[in-house]
Amino acid sequence: MEFVIITVIVFFIELAFLIGVVANRNDKKIIIVSPTWTRYEPTASFWMIEFCLYTVQDLMIAPVIKSVKIKGVDITGSLKGISEQIPINKVEGITKTQLARWDELRRISYQNNLTDKEESEYQKLHKLIQEGLKDGPKGVEIYMATDELPFDIVEGQTYPISLEIYSEAETYAFTTEVYVFSLPSHPNWNPAELHAHSNFSDGTKKLVEMRDIYKNKGYKILYMTDHSNMLQKKGWSNYTKAVFEATPNDLQGIKLYPGTELTVKYKNPDSGDVQYGDLLAYGIKDLKGLENRVHSPQVGINNILANNPDISSPAIAHPYRITFSRLDWLVYKYRGFEVISGIQMNFSDSASPMIKWRSELTRLLSDTFKHGYFASARTAGDYHARGETVKDYVTYLGTKSWSAKSSVDLSLYNGKTIASRYGGLGYFELIHGRTTTEIGDKLTGVAAGETLILEFTFKPIKSGEYTITIYQDDKQEKIYTTSKSYNAGGTYTSRNDFVFPGGQHYYYLYISGSDYVYSSPIFVSD
Repeated sequence: MEFVIITVIVFFIELAFLIGVVANRNDKKIIIVSPTWTRYEPTASFWMIEFCLYTVQDLMIAPVIKSVKIKGVDITGSLKGISEQIPINKVEGITKTQLARWDELRRISYQNNLTDKEESEYQKLHKLIQEGLKDGPKGVEIYMATDELPFDIVEGQTYPISLEIYSEAETYAFTTEVYVFSLPSHPNWNPAELHAHSNFSDGTKKLVEMRDIYKNKGYKILYMTDHSNMLQKKGWSNYTKAVFEATPNDLQGIKLYPGTELTVKYKNPDSGDVQYGDLLAYGIKDLKGLENRVHSPQVGINNILANNPDISSPAIAHPYRITFSRLDWLVYKYRGFEVISGIQMNFSDSASPMIKWRSELTRLLSDTFKHGYFASARTAGDYHARGETVKDYVTYLGTKSWSAKSSVDLSLYNGKTIASRYGGLGYFELIHGRTTTEIGDKLTGVAAGETLILEFTFKPIKSGEYTITIYQDDKQEKIYTTSKSYNAGGTYTSRNDFVFPGGQHYYYLYISGSDYVYSSPIFVSD
């Protein structure tokens, strides 16, 4: 994997504003793949803009950057390495029309959820592109030092960055936006990325580089999950030493923790086909029992739990549609489920990961009350820096100490999580008499007909229209719902009550609109 690393050093310039956006045309040879939107903290030391170039044709001349503008200000002359050629990714075995359609669906998803049919189409095309790249995607990163930008950075502002790329007598252009806004603060809910890869496995970045990227985006916790087969070769002790040395104390404002991802195999009893899926392991003390492509899903889960009893915990990784067969394992005892992950393009509660998540909560409900485990809601950027972009997904982890590994691991074990697409924070509590129950906890001894009080809080990171709902069970009943406009940076609260019907139930928060938020449930029984 290669990257052209271009550091932007800006010394001048008179401000101008972007007038329009030039989009890719389907009839051109090259397609530019970049995020249309990303977010950074007001205190970020740099912004990183990533993009890749794709084609199905042979190019005689490598592309070069023609211009870079921020808010319409041309800063091309301040770019280091501007003459360097940009890597081009030639995709074998697909047509120009297929490549253009893949890019069209990708761009649509930044504004609206793809339909079930569109998402299935996108993921099939994505798989074809992955198979058609001989050496994996090569990308470009442009680093912009924020203290040298030609303007003062203002929280709440959006900064358009436009690039023009020249290749074989044609100019290609794209625009991405940097939104400057802090992740919501809360004494107990801390922003985390729970699935990421470094150059200890198949990622390309050093641990300190990963630290700096996620720090600039406001994360407090970065759980590294490099692949177990590669860590077996490099040594677990070497890995943990390097992870802890990346954040030796709290002064960095973020802590890195060592975990792993392992592949398990499942043999379909009907067809005999062997399928593979992935588990994430947190709180482990070594790699014992975590061999890659050796264990069945349930054995893999059991081995993670036995690795460091009552501390280590397993989660199911990236269960999106293209790997839907992985979710037919019918496993038990796992502690996390990635409802937002990877190449997912539909974040509504009708998307396949959300449907399966709710069905798993229902299937395992009696076990939750007996044994405590359940599928807590997680997000996963799964960042490798191999041509893909850093996702702005956030898992809020309910822990009083983001800098203490024991506290972080215990919170993951107990399922104290909230999943957010862009970083908005929503949470609720249930009050029964003098007892207040939080997300991830159980409330027992509530008789049928008793009144429970619901206290809800929403801290949006994007302004817009939202629908907020507290559901009972698999969308069986709406305990609370409202739809209205909310402003970024505000704190909105509501207090309501409802009558408990008796039996065993779970309640979770779902926020949709300009952002998507899913809380892990609160469980209530009589």
